[in-house]
Amino acid sequence: MRARAHVVAPLMWLLVTAAAPANAPKKEILGTWRGTSICTKAAASGGCHDETVLYEFTDLPKMSDTVRLKASKLVNGRFESMGEIDFRYEPASKRWAGEFKNERVHILWSFVVHGRKITGKCEGLPGNQITRNAEATRQ
Repeated sequence: MRARAHVVAPLMWLLVTAAAPANAPKKEILGTWRGTSICTKAAASGGCHDETVLYEFTDLPKMSDTVRLKASKLVNGRFESMGEIDFRYEPASKRWAGEFKNERVHILWSFVVHGRKITGKCEGLPGNQITRNAEATRQ
């Protein structure tokens, strides 16, 4: 009986800690990233242009699983703002996702961190058609 208790207790601890909600790994994405955002062939708009981008992810301390992205693109040698989107961490897919909607578009951006690099995609909603692929390196 005693041997069983030594086996069961660690197994119970593993089950409890695996089921506990994990904090979003904000440190992995916070900071400044520079790279490219490339249009896909699936992009419906002829107005889509490949871009050099600057992404600045900042903390939203009151929201444990959310960060804010301030995105800029390089135009005539200077970075111009493209706007801001809040991103929430999705533990199941290990990605950061943020939705944007206005009268012209409804899109979902998502990013996955790979050490000093991030990869991302922009999907048109509804339908999840990928319209852009992004890649950036931490600055």
